Amino acid sequence: MLYLLEIILFATLYYWFCMNKNLKKINVKETFQPVNLLAIAMIATGMCFFVNFQLHMVFEVLPDYMVHEYENAMNSQGYGIRLIPTINTLILAPIGEEFMFRGVLFYYLLKLLLLKCGKRTSFWMANIVQAVCFGLFHMNLIQGTYAFFIGLVLGYLVYRFESIIPAIISHMIHNFLSLFVWEPVVKSMPNHDGAFAVAACLSICVVVLGMMLCVVNSDKMGKE
Repeated sequence: MLYLLEIILFATLYYWFCMNKNLKKINVKETFQPVNLLAIAMIATGMCFFVNFQLHMVFEVLPDYMVHEYENAMNSQGYGIRLIPTINTLILAPIGEEFMFRGVLFYYLLKLLLLKCGKRTSFWMANIVQAVCFGLFHMNLIQGTYAFFIGLVLGYLVYRFESIIPAIISHMIHNFLSLFVWEPVVKSMPNHDGAFAVAACLSICVVVLGMMLCVVNSDKMGKE
């Protein structure tokens, strides 16, 4: 119920006060181009596996109470297959959180900072602030730390496409992979820090390639 109220409130605010109505059809069309969808999927997949590979290594050095606190937080959010929590994790949470942080908050931060800074500087400052707020929102040190970095990437997607839709899609893919794909992957890998470190580096490369694909395709469309 809280997620539904969050979606109704922040989606309404975003639609009436934040979204550029003149660019709506153009941005939606650009987002759903096959190349851009591939780029968004690459970014989400790379983020998901980088976070989880890092967590697997970090858990070995963290105190047990921090690991248990994190696991309890995950279980309360649906990371154990139950219908309602799973719907919250895969659909409602990504939509509500994106409208709140990358929609309304990010829009007003950019608007405020553009009055005092250049376009590039205002983007990075606004992106960092919304990502910090996104991390704090999770109220868990481990989850909040990686949520900050995920928030930075999702903020970039919103800025690049001038639309909230890519961030919502990416957030949904990330949560789906964490919920259904990560465990079989980790069980199939050798239980060695070196293997996980290499896999984490490869995951970052996938994120970077996805971002580059967004930029290249965007520039190509601009020329056309």
